[in-house]
Amino acid sequence: MLSLKLWLFAMSRLVDVLSEAERKRRRRVILGTAITGVLSLIALVVLFIVGYVDSVRVQIEPLEAAQSADIQIGSGYGFVFQDHIVAIKDDLAFQVSAEGFIPQQLEIRDATWRRGRIDLVMRERLASLRIATEPQVEDVEWYIDGVFVEQNASLVRDVLAGNYEISTSHPYFLPATVEIALERGKEHQQVVPLQRVAGRIKVTSEPDGAEVTISNGATGETMLETAVEGGEYKLEISKANFVTLTDSFKVTVNNPQVTRHYVLPRATSEVQFRVSPPSGVLMINNQVLPVGRIASKRLPVNSTNTFRYSQPGFRSQQRQFTVKPDTDNRINIQLEQILASVLVVSDPPQAVVSVNGKEFGSTPLELNLPTIPHKIVVSADGYDKESRTVTPKEGKQETVAVELKKQHKAVTRQSFASSIGFDFKLFNPRDTFRMGTVRGDPQRRPNEFVRQVSLTRPFYASIHEVTAEQFQKFSNPAGPLSGDRRPVTNVTWIEAAMFCNWLSVQEKFEPVYQITGNKLVASHGTANGYRLLTEAEWEWLARKAGHVTERIFPWGDQTTIPPNSGNLADESAKAGTSIAAYIPNYNDRHPVLAAVGQFSPSRSGLHDLGGNVSEWVHDSYSHVPPPNQAETDPFDTSLLRTRVVKGPSWRSAEVVELRVAYRWGTASADDAIGFRVARYPD
Repeated sequence: MLSLKLWLFAMSRLVDVLSEAERKRRRRVILGTAITGVLSLIALVVLFIVGYVDSVRVQIEPLEAAQSADIQIGSGYGFVFQDHIVAIKDDLAFQVSAEGFIPQQLEIRDATWRRGRIDLVMRERLASLRIATEPQVEDVEWYIDGVFVEQNASLVRDVLAGNYEISTSHPYFLPATVEIALERGKEHQQVVPLQRVAGRIKVTSEPDGAEVTISNGATGETMLETAVEGGEYKLEISKANFVTLTDSFKVTVNNPQVTRHYVLPRATSEVQFRVSPPSGVLMINNQVLPVGRIASKRLPVNSTNTFRYSQPGFRSQQRQFTVKPDTDNRINIQLEQILASVLVVSDPPQAVVSVNGKEFGSTPLELNLPTIPHKIVVSADGYDKESRTVTPKEGKQETVAVELKKQHKAVTRQSFASSIGFDFKLFNPRDTFRMGTVRGDPQRRPNEFVRQVSLTRPFYASIHEVTAEQFQKFSNPAGPLSGDRRPVTNVTWIEAAMFCNWLSVQEKFEPVYQITGNKLVASHGTANGYRLLTEAEWEWLARKAGHVTERIFPWGDQTTIPPNSGNLADESAKAGTSIAAYIPNYNDRHPVLAAVGQFSPSRSGLHDLGGNVSEWVHDSYSHVPPPNQAETDPFDTSLLRTRVVKGPSWRSAEVVELRVAYRWGTASADDAIGFRVARYPD
């Protein structure tokens, strides 16, 4: 076997030598080559017959590679004949190369010998593409045959040989295109010239004439228009007394024309205001500026402005000022205090006068006070203190006249009964509450003025309204008693006042009302006799007495009326009466008047505050709003004939007239108006 291999190797080498000689001396040694071929063929046939030699065909694609292919045996014993490898049937390695294609290393093993063929597809050598731009710029978009391939400063890529169209895109340069032909395995280098975009920028401003500087070196005043190339620029625009602005812009293929309009803010400087006295109202150009002792505000430089500083009790100051650039702007404001005369007199005289908690002397006393509200308190031994709030007016003397009330002894009787059967209950309010109805309440009537009232004086109030039988003892004392326990009605206010005076005389109290010829002459708030409830007392009893908070109706805040709350225009009053409206689903079993005390008392302990008859009260009736100040134990001394009526009656059905705040005035008697009595303790 070894000799056979040596012989086959020698034959293979002989064929190689002869083949090489054939190529060198093809025309001269044709006969020798033929003889060599014949000898090789004879040897091949002999070995093939014996079974030691076989052949494998190398099928090469593509055709272009097959036509120039060169097959070389690397290891093993055999030779190549055209596209066949003839060799001893053993492992064999060979290489195939062709111009323009990548060489391939292959092996023949047992399976390949049995198959007798190898299929080989050769790959082309790639062309190397190296393209840059002039000038060199970053972020160029590269396209091959219109397809985006990458974004870079240059295009470096291995591609198949062929003809290509290379194009560029960049925001600051015009598009460029080149055509190239690439060969297999060859490198192609090229530079693509780029041309910058030609553009313009137009700059305007408010105000005009601002100085513009562009980073490419262009300068000028607005309106400025100048040519620029594609690229990114910075811009600065400035003008005296205005804030300098900076900006940036880009000139691109898609936006070669750039327009900018700038509104320059006025340059500002801080102005500091130092004021005395502090905490007044400082207005700068009609706008309020919060202020303590010092306030500051930024204002446009070189601008003319107006300030006004005011405070109650001082003379306001107003003037113009100009804001200076690059310097401290400080304005000192000192207001002049305004004083006015106030004369305080009292009964009794020699009472002590205190103003805002500080004692100033005894009455009569003339004071010079700032023209702001002051609390003046007048006091004397054995008398209750009286306070007034006074706002003096420049150039006018205010007179404060105070009538001090004697201090009353401590009240020990919580209730008592009068000589004609009245039961009285003591009330010691020491309370502050709000009368009337606030604006915005849908039920509010224009005459329901809001009043802040403090009740400090104790008083007695009758538990029931005055009955017809009790009033008969005054109006017709000689006649037989009727036994009528219903409230007396159809009496005028002056008749009710005269009844109070009569009862005071009967029980040896000082009458409250001074009446001459059925006409009121005076009312005495210091008297201990019988009187009508003041409007403030009546409303406190119905609204607040016995409650933690103030109530809308005598029974509470709900519009639904609880059973047995009072005698009102109910279901029983629908027939047989002249009422215009009634309360559905409420029945008090009395079409008209009911005897006193038939319904549940209010939280105050008094009966019929929420029905039966409306009640005369002490106060006169007026559409003039009361002073906008707190009141303490108000007692009306006016002599008007028209008087206030409070509370609902058997004819009341509308929600608005069932409220505690509801009030009206009249001078006439009515079949739904009665009264109850009260008095101050001894």
